[in-house]
Amino acid sequence: MNTTGTDTHALVLSGGAAYAAYEVGVMKALFLGDSPATAYTPLRPSILTGTSAGAFNAAVLLSGDKDLASAIGQLEEVWTLQMARPSGECANSVLRFRLSPLNFLPACLTANPLRPFWQAAEDTAFFARDWFSRGVAFLRSSEDVNQRFFELVDVGTLVSAQPLMQLIESAVRLEEIRQSSVQLRIAVANWRTGIVRFFDNAQMSTDVGHLAVQASISVPGLLHSVQIEGQPYVDAAVVMNTPLKSAIDAGAETIHVIYLNPEVQDIPLSDIPNTSGEIYRALVIGFAFALNRDIEIARRINLGTSLLKKGTLGRQPSADDLKGFSLVADHSRKAQSPYRQITIHRYQPQKDLGGIFRWFSFERNYVTDLIEGGFADAVEHDCKKNGCVLPN
Repeated sequence: MNTTGTDTHALVLSGGAAYAAYEVGVMKALFLGDSPATAYTPLRPSILTGTSAGAFNAAVLLSGDKDLASAIGQLEEVWTLQMARPSGECANSVLRFRLSPLNFLPACLTANPLRPFWQAAEDTAFFARDWFSRGVAFLRSSEDVNQRFFELVDVGTLVSAQPLMQLIESAVRLEEIRQSSVQLRIAVANWRTGIVRFFDNAQMSTDVGHLAVQASISVPGLLHSVQIEGQPYVDAAVVMNTPLKSAIDAGAETIHVIYLNPEVQDIPLSDIPNTSGEIYRALVIGFAFALNRDIEIARRINLGTSLLKKGTLGRQPSADDLKGFSLVADHSRKAQSPYRQITIHRYQPQKDLGGIFRWFSFERNYVTDLIEGGFADAVEHDCKKNGCVLPN
């Protein structure tokens, strides 16, 4: 049920690893009715779409209480009590680095004196098997020798996703998702074809559901692809970091988009060029371009709808007019509803959250700050400042 009017409301959650704690704060304000974006009425979305960590948030949210005000509290506990770690502790429930010397810090040994040693033994065996396989592939390959040497390098072998898989299995309750009245759309990318696939409520079966969530946060180069129904799938952020168009196609009329990066110009340039900083900036530019493209689609739908309602242009249709008409027809067909205008509320940090390495920072203080920041931004939501899309 929707308590914010008769429109179909959707919530769109971007990817961003640890940054996705910010989404928890924004949703908390929306679900509690503390934001002017919903006229201080609790938001009850009919559609929930997500990519990467946003997909994880969506799946965990629908796994909780049917009352979203309670469910967001449960999601916040997953972030602050399970995923995050207090300063000085050695592990979190997301990633573990194999053969890391940090595993032998006093805090790790105090918590479980034997665990670092048996993990080291498991890691040694893992690397032995992995390097044997790579050595065989190197000798058998007919590629250029330089190419073969580069193919020996795989940063993903340094990272164990076992804690993440255990977290997904414990926090994502597939039966609750299948029974939810909220439409779920989890975005993943087929690593072989590059095509984005969406998993909905009915597809979150015992055999597939947890794998779909795992695939949605399997960052290429860091985590390996996940096999689902014979196909490899990865994080769809490389293609669709903010699945706004999916919500539009599902028939949403009022959309709340949580985007996890500030405007590109608000990310400071480093005085000294460095690889990590430039990769981060390039990714943010790509994410922003895709989001702005989808927002432009929504603006054109509104333009086309407005012109159609007037019945006449009084002039020769321009290229933008024709695009607007086409998009209106397509949107109406997919939504199975008459021509309707679209409203988009945008929420995003107003400053840089720390760069590429902060994506994988799960210290409890940092996670808590992100949640509080998201809550504050939603409470102080300003459409003019945030570039909302409003009906013509």
